[in-house]
Amino acid sequence: MVIVLDAVRAKEPPGSVRVWRNEEMLKAPPVARTSPHEPGLREALMATELTDSSPDNIVLIGVIPETVEAGTFLSNAVQGAVSEVEALVLKELKNLDVPAIPRSEPAEPDLWWL
Repeated sequence: MVIVLDAVRAKEPPGSVRVWRNEEMLKAPPVARTSPHEPGLREALMATELTDSSPDNIVLIGVIPETVEAGTFLSNAVQGAVSEVEALVLKELKNLDVPAIPRSEPAEPDLWWL
């Protein structure tokens, strides 16, 4: 299984969280490249399908951003969605019987844009 976390464009308010599975991602045709977050995953999945090397299960957990313009910060809406995304990742891991192992001490964030 592959779990992908990213900002995604959807017709929902900023900070909304959506989950797509590989079947849903592959059924729509590829879209034109208009932002760094749009292309890539669907096209990569299509390529792995052609070469019969696709993972069995792929989950995209996406957060709708306030903007898809070039930038390097998390808006308040996206920051507010982090705990929901975390809970969804833990749920996916639990469904796979993969234990989530908390760190004994939190790591310092490696936020290259700050």
